[in-house]
Amino acid sequence: MVSFCVYWLNAFAHPDGIMKKGLIQFGDDGVQAVRTEMTQLHDRKVMEPVHKKDLTRAQLLEVLNYLMFLKRKRCGKVKGRGCADGRKQRIYTAKHDAAAPTAASESVFLTSTIDAKEEQDVATVDIPGAFM
Repeated sequence: MVSFCVYWLNAFAHPDGIMKKGLIQFGDDGVQAVRTEMTQLHDRKVMEPVHKKDLTRAQLLEVLNYLMFLKRKRCGKVKGRGCADGRKQRIYTAKHDAAAPTAASESVFLTSTIDAKEEQDVATVDIPGAFM
């Protein structure tokens, strides 16, 4: 487990005001979506909270903001998606260490077409919190 200094304020008060706009637009449903997302981080022990006063000045400069985005799904439910704002890490982290590789859409379509032509059995899986 990695130790992070995460401020409640950072999740809600990003300079772009994204969180504020989402809460205004979605109201109580938005608040519940944020609560659910933050609870998932806590329950899965993704981060270990560290109090600001226990960090050095250098560590405080490296603290990452946590961005929260809200979206209404087609079913009507409001979904919160959070991520660390890693722009500060670019200074001291090699690009290959910070990359999160994903499959190209063309690759997925191509393998799906081949699987269909060969009448292969295919299953899809959703792993909760896969990128935490």
